Amino acid sequence: MDPENTSVLVLLVATNGERWLRDVILGIRHQTHDDLEVLAVDNGSNDGSRKLLEKAFGRQNVVVLDRRVGYGRALAAALKVAAERHSSADAFLLLHDDAAMDPEAVEAMVEALGRERVGIVGSKLVEFDAPETLQEVGLTTDRFGRLYNPLETGELDQGQHDGLKEVFYSSSACLLVAREVVERVGLFDLRYVALRDDYDLCWRARIAGFRSVVTSRARVRHAVATYRNLRQSPVSGRARYFSERNMIASLLKNYGLLRLAITLPITLAVSLMNTILFAVTGRRHIARQTLAAVQWNLIHLPSTLRARARSQRRRKTPDREVVRFLVQGAPRVRSYVEQALEQVVGEVAEGIEEAEGLAVIERRRLTVRDRIRAHPVGISLSLFAIIYLIGARSLYAAGGLSGADLAPFPSGSGDFFAEFFSGWRSAGTGGAAPANPFLFLAGLLSFVAFGSARLAERILVLAMVPLAGTAAWRTAGVLELSIGARRACAVAYALSPLALAGFFQGRFPDLVLVAALPVLVTPLLRAAGFARPGGWRSVGAGALGLAVVTTAAPWAPAAVLGSGLLIAIAA
Repeated sequence: MDPENTSVLVLLVATNGERWLRDVILGIRHQTHDDLEVLAVDNGSNDGSRKLLEKAFGRQNVVVLDRRVGYGRALAAALKVAAERHSSADAFLLLHDDAAMDPEAVEAMVEALGRERVGIVGSKLVEFDAPETLQEVGLTTDRFGRLYNPLETGELDQGQHDGLKEVFYSSSACLLVAREVVERVGLFDLRYVALRDDYDLCWRARIAGFRSVVTSRARVRHAVATYRNLRQSPVSGRARYFSERNMIASLLKNYGLLRLAITLPITLAVSLMNTILFAVTGRRHIARQTLAAVQWNLIHLPSTLRARARSQRRRKTPDREVVRFLVQGAPRVRSYVEQALEQVVGEVAEGIEEAEGLAVIERRRLTVRDRIRAHPVGISLSLFAIIYLIGARSLYAAGGLSGADLAPFPSGSGDFFAEFFSGWRSAGTGGAAPANPFLFLAGLLSFVAFGSARLAERILVLAMVPLAGTAAWRTAGVLELSIGARRACAVAYALSPLALAGFFQGRFPDLVLVAALPVLVTPLLRAAGFARPGGWRSVGAGALGLAVVTTAAPWAPAAVLGSGLLIAIAA
């Protein structure tokens, strides 16, 4: 591709971007590349964006959408108009309405596009109002889809990243895409409202045989308006949801079958771990977003598999060539540790942490003392978890467990089912009495635990104390206590002498009762007027829970009844 004869069609999407559009339009007008046309999209704006676009480029070059749609759909509308006009552009420049280009940006990107097998060219992004501060010079992820930006927070541009380099992907803030790429793999997945759409596009292009590069000569000032909540958008407050769901969908579409079988379970496990961390540290809205992202992928799995089939049909590059551009080793470990600590004792910057990667948002530096003062219960809970796992280290050894009321477990799940359905019980001296339903429940858990009754035994014992804390947290929420009070209740109950004595002495029925009691007395609390009525669902859940708990702790009804009497007296 000859740079001098390469025609470029700028696809500028504006959504209430009047505040930045004047600088963006000036950046387009001052480009040194001659063969440049503009097709703008007014994406349902209600400010002065449409007037600015029509004045700058003419009404005939502005596509007006009646309602706001996702970035991918806005670009699709522009491409449709370009096709109707029989546009013969050699490349398409995707441009945000808050991204102002330096005069030589397009020329530099077109020159890079002329290199061998290059299909996508990204730019060097800097802060809109502080161009000496870097935002991005290309992005990557680890093998499990978690974002990694090689720049440090607030890193100054001193030429240390200048030059042309190959990257895994670049932000769509200013992205030059060859026509051949669009014809072969398309542009953005129309299901992606926002976030990770550029990640998915660059990945699809790479496995189809195209390279992605970044040239530092194409400098662009970027405001990151949407993700810094400088304007309202569907992403506001939901960055985790869109990022997580699109990340999982991209993995499903673009990995080969073998790599997918390895990475997908780990990715989902990390998502669930993050959900737990966010929940126990009081950020339930972020935890719900992560779970909703997994749910979205389950519901839309058929359409994702169809997209996967299209992507894999065009594959020319094997996964072993793709993973060379993914981060691994020390930088990834460091990032994981920082994120885990931030989730437990810090505040996640809304709309940035592994959510877009479009910019490094400035955050107030907190000292260790500040974090301890701000999150005493979260730190206490983390320390307790570490001590708990260390203190239970003997449970990880091979062989069965023993305790005062812990009957020996068989070797496999089938033994539980055989005992349950047998007409004659072999336990103790034997007998024809009805089988305890706990045998069936233990068999199911053993089956889920890869058929290992020994593993199921350890899961049951290790899970009881954390479940007790979780149950206390839930009950404190029913009582409408504050977040701090709920955390204190959870930690205090999990560390209570009854819970710890049952754990260390192997009294499994006691552990079951301690873990379940807060939830079982919740209907009684509602009935006594200490909490809002929960309706028939609360009563039904309490009855079902009591039935399940009774299988392992026969005296549970008496304990619940005693608690009910105390509540009645207090009321």
